[in-house]
Amino acid sequence: NCIVYEKNSANGIYIGTDVGVYYRDDNLKRWVPFMKNLPNVIVKELEIYYPGNKIRAATYGRSLWESVTYAYANSIDKKDKAQNQLKVYPNPASDKIHIDMSDLVYQNVNIKIINSMGAMVKTVNMQNTSDLNIPISDLSNGIYFIELQTDNNLYFGKFIKN
Repeated sequence: NCIVYEKNSANGIYIGTDVGVYYRDDNLKRWVPFMKNLPNVIVKELEIYYPGNKIRAATYGRSLWESVTYAYANSIDKKDKAQNQLKVYPNPASDKIHIDMSDLVYQNVNIKIINSMGAMVKTVNMQNTSDLNIPISDLSNGIYFIELQTDNNLYFGKFIKN
């Protein structure tokens, strides 16, 4: 379909396919889906708008879509993650993980557990708790990422299931 190279990146390349946009650079070992505000439909054309750090995707009959570039999104994510890092233990874990939520008492909490392939494998919704234990014995061994959404913020964590 289409391909575009991102200047001033780690040799970042975007490809537009029949099932959305994929990205790869020197730091990644494989192509990863890049669907941040982009649809998973046929992409006919890609263009990078450097002044705004945006990538634009023209789809076949589905309009024009826009997202921040991979490099820009990761630079934002790294800053946010440093400030919004969850305390997850034990790590590695086999039966359950504990998330320290002492700073998040009296908030609604939505937790997503995502495997290393980017698939959401578990969700948990809680209210008014400072102590959260999540059973993980049903998960396969591997590396998992946690996205914890509160009423006001987004937090991140990572753990290993063994």
